[in-house]
Amino acid sequence: MAKLGLDWWPMDARRPVLRLVAGLAIAPVAIGALSAAIAWLVAGMALPDRAAVNQAAATAALAALSAFVVFSLTFGLLAVLGLWLARRRTALAFALAGLVAGVLFALVSGLILGVPLSLAQPLILGGMGAASLLLVRWISGVRERPADG
Repeated sequence: MAKLGLDWWPMDARRPVLRLVAGLAIAPVAIGALSAAIAWLVAGMALPDRAAVNQAAATAALAALSAFVVFSLTFGLLAVLGLWLARRRTALAFALAGLVAGVLFALVSGLILGVPLSLAQPLILGGMGAASLLLVRWISGVRERPADG
């Protein structure tokens, strides 16, 4: 913990590491909910009845939630630890780290599952990874400037 330090947060921040853990837990749920809403809208435009729309949206939501829980516990956590060790705290650094982590997650997942990838999957997961890490940053209260002290 000494190498990581608490200089990401203002001196008066309460329980910053707990907030970081909360961010890593809440971000995949939020991304899953957003994915479900988008899937519901897309399915509503493409499928003929309410039952089919709801089934497609539920399937997409479960897949997105599952994938982003795994992302958050693996590539997302590694990206956050890398940023923390490197003392990077800007929103741009978090977005870029999330983008890279999301693309790598898509590529590794494709290899492990034996699923061929199109260009869309890494791009979408890269964008969602960036959004996820920005959400983690916001929830955990990381600030642009180092803590005074």
